[in-house]
Amino acid sequence: FAVTDAMADLGVSVVDVSTRSRASGDGDLYMMALEAVAGDALTALKEKLANVSKTVSVSIEVHELDDGVM
Repeated sequence: FAVTDAMADLGVSVVDVSTRSRASGDGDLYMMALEAVAGDALTALKEKLANVSKTVSVSIEVHELDDGVM
């Protein structure tokens, strides 16, 4: 909830979601990938998600997709 709440605060739209889970030697791992349209809010989004990451103790990465990827 904290991630999507931060995104909504900036007007960022989620356009696709995928999830994956697997067991590892360190325990279960849960991954979620969100494809979103951030526009001019990208820098603010990165900063806001860095704060969310610290607050809820999860790893969050933000990557830009180029047209070649899509």
